[in-house]
Amino acid sequence: MVSIRSLSPLLIIVTFVLEIMEMDASYVSPEKSGIGVSRHGIYVCAVAGAIDRVVGLDIGLRSLLEVSDRRFREQCKALCGYCGHFLVENEVLLENVSMSKIWRELVTAYHRATPVLTLY
Repeated sequence: MVSIRSLSPLLIIVTFVLEIMEMDASYVSPEKSGIGVSRHGIYVCAVAGAIDRVVGLDIGLRSLLEVSDRRFREQCKALCGYCGHFLVENEVLLENVSMSKIWRELVTAYHRATPVLTLY
């Protein structure tokens, strides 16, 4: 897993934005985004599962019985800051590049040591 201290200033800014925002502002409701399911669990949206696979937090829900508003909010707090949709909706400016610096760093780290997530 990549340490937050080794990542770009963009992630630090996004983390700060997440910390100062009300939780509701970072929560993506399933009515808007759907629910994501991967071999690593159930996620608040489809993109969250892909982000978890790259970042390696291993926070997919293992059962439909675990699905709750609280658990999805926890996933949002951990994962939404990495998502381009979140950044655009919350007006965090990005450089006009095909892949942000943080994602280049995350993908490089992923190729060096792929995180192992729990299969359910």
